[in-house]
Amino acid sequence: MAKNGQITIFIIIGVLIVAIVGIGIYYRSDRTAEQLKSEEESVFFVEPIKDYVGSCLEKSLSNTIAYVSLQGGYYDTPERPVKFNLEANGSIDVPYYLYSENLTFPDQKKVNEQLEKGVSNYFLDCLDFSPFPYSINVREERLKTTVAVSEDKIKAEVFLPIEIEKGHLSRTIEYFS
Repeated sequence: MAKNGQITIFIIIGVLIVAIVGIGIYYRSDRTAEQLKSEEESVFFVEPIKDYVGSCLEKSLSNTIAYVSLQGGYYDTPERPVKFNLEANGSIDVPYYLYSENLTFPDQKKVNEQLEKGVSNYFLDCLDFSPFPYSINVREERLKTTVAVSEDKIKAEVFLPIEIEKGHLSRTIEYFS
């Protein structure tokens, strides 16, 4: 008779373990489905923002390269510039590279700094999130631009925290290249 009691207790314990594991799997899969749905929704509203910001970065880099090229490697007005008036685009300031028998070419570090400054300025001017139907908060004070120049390309990377809210969903994106 004692053996029958032990078998019954083991069967009850086994049924309880199976029930607890089953309930755990059910709640975990239900939460996972909610997370997947939330992630899908966030991708739906985050991707257009990423694409828009990426196109602004490309445009900013292109404009800065053209401007810095025309100004002899400078975004800011160089010391002792020669001013050239362009009919359609205003004027540019070109530096003297030879002044009082001194050569003053900007080095690569200086050109990178000038490119970073220009990309930052054009980039912030380009951003306009008003057409998007979301709440978008941009932390402009945290903007950090890095430009790398190599033999065959110029690459810009921007760190700018952008928080996007749509209903109960909220996502922050920070890095763009």
